[in-house]
Amino acid sequence: MRILLRPFLWLIALTYTIFSLYPLVNLIVQSVKPENEIWSQPFSLPSRWINDHFIRVWEEANFSLYTWNSVKVTAIVLVFALFFSTVMGYVFARMNFAGKKLHYIVLIGSMLIPSSMLIIPVYVLTNQLHLLNTHLGLILPNLAGTIIMPFILMRSVYEAVPQDLIDAAKIDGCGEYRTLFQIVAPLGAPMIATNGILVFTAIWNEYIWTQVSINSRELFTLPVGMANLSANAHNVGYGTVYAGMVLMTFPLILFFLFAQRFFISAVTQGAVKG
Repeated sequence: MRILLRPFLWLIALTYTIFSLYPLVNLIVQSVKPENEIWSQPFSLPSRWINDHFIRVWEEANFSLYTWNSVKVTAIVLVFALFFSTVMGYVFARMNFAGKKLHYIVLIGSMLIPSSMLIIPVYVLTNQLHLLNTHLGLILPNLAGTIIMPFILMRSVYEAVPQDLIDAAKIDGCGEYRTLFQIVAPLGAPMIATNGILVFTAIWNEYIWTQVSINSRELFTLPVGMANLSANAHNVGYGTVYAGMVLMTFPLILFFLFAQRFFISAVTQGAVKG
């Protein structure tokens, strides 16, 4: 029975893969087509492969600057979000302090507030701190908005670490910092990699707050730059818009593949050690 089902399951998997990859493949194909073929032959391969659209979007549409801005903002938020969520998860999982439960309830409750309701108060606060139209004004609200979920996930991981392991580390002379970063944090490496994917995706694609708080074009990130490019598609050409989509999408794919490698490695290592 299993032998008879196997070809059917492979067919389902192949069909799902084709439908999943088609939008990405079509995006790449359209980005290397001459402009006239995008409309006249939308479902065919290009008669000749060109890179004019990529050159135009990179140089004339300022995507080189937008990419650098996105990389800078995303990298800073990613590093600090992973660091703070790792430390906070350990503190709430393994340490006792006054108001611990209340602090945790407040943090969890903050997730119930829709982000759209926070735009005005965050805008007012950012304005009072004179951080509007600055990258720091992007980094701090995004960091505050993305750290809660990684913190909750890290806390759940650290709560599952045997107390005997932590006690043994302390008997060997490890303080709290060494216990966290040398003993406990490596055990949470798969979850750290998962958090990295979640945070990177959220910040790289963040659009609303950037649109609200940034006025200078030289400070735009890729999502805002892509939105402006799409709105001007009739003038710049749809091939240029497709090229911009490719440039914006591929860092996400590359980062996911990079983090996934560490995720699988950490899971395998933990299984062997266990």
